Amino acid sequence: MFGNLCLLAFGLGADAFAVSACKGLACPKVTLREAGIVAAWFGGFQAAMLLGGLWLGVLFGGVVQSLDHWIAFTLLALIGLNMVDEAIRGESQCRGAFDAGDMLVLAVATSIDAMAAGVTLVWQDAPHAVAVGVVGVAAAAMSAVGIFLGRSVGSLLGRWAQLAGGACLFWIGLKILLTHTGII
Repeated sequence: MFGNLCLLAFGLGADAFAVSACKGLACPKVTLREAGIVAAWFGGFQAAMLLGGLWLGVLFGGVVQSLDHWIAFTLLALIGLNMVDEAIRGESQCRGAFDAGDMLVLAVATSIDAMAAGVTLVWQDAPHAVAVGVVGVAAAAMSAVGIFLGRSVGSLLGRWAQLAGGACLFWIGLKILLTHTGII
């Protein structure tokens, strides 16, 4: 059972890792404090949304799963397109990138699937408190690694990395949408 929870946590944390890496691409420097902010937002929201999904699963089940992919796609596509636009205009996406508003949008966008997963956990034997903890810790750790990895690549490639990061965010959102609608 714990192995399945770890796989779930890794799968859910993959979006947070990818978005953190994209965020790091746009920043020539990332401090430990900023990595901690990213880890807290993503890990906290993954855990909270999984818990919310458990609660919603008891109440509404299928309604959440029918909308999650549209919300994630819209948020990630808008952020990604904004990054591409700023890269083309030569502006830095990193400016103010760790403020609460920016982090809230990214944390919600990357944790919508955790809510949907929480809905499905209602009918499984997994210990819910352990699942919430494992998912939160995994997303936090993966986000911290992602932002430093992205920063390393971003400092080498500059504006091109920001452009690629924006395109990747758009692609992640599109992939979520296409996967959940059954197109791919």
